Amino acid sequence: MDFITGGAHNGKLAWALQHYEGEAAVIRQRNAFDKGAASLVIVDQVETMIGERNDAQKFFQKLMDWERDNDVRQLVFIGTDITSGIVPMEAKDRKWRDDVGFQYQQFMKDAEAVYRIWFGIPQQIK
Repeated sequence: MDFITGGAHNGKLAWALQHYEGEAAVIRQRNAFDKGAASLVIVDQVETMIGERNDAQKFFQKLMDWERDNDVRQLVFIGTDITSGIVPMEAKDRKWRDDVGFQYQQFMKDAEAVYRIWFGIPQQIK
């Protein structure tokens, strides 16, 4: 599993589609995942999933298990960095921001490679 992060509208998905070989199945927000023949799965906008799904961690774990079941499979999570800047005033927004930060820490721990994309330019940080 790899993790890609960076600011909003910085070209994270475009870079991933160019960087990784093969036909990619892209999952965004609540899209269903068809485990069909895809060997490359890119999960985009994970910060949105964390805010919208009560079971986001279980969903992410199922995808990681799917990748581990076959050496040919590649899983890539893409998340916008929302953990910097002004702390939200609303309690629910602060909780979401914290939850995203905790999940990103877990992605960083579990990932084989981590990239930060800055306006289309990659920086490998793990």
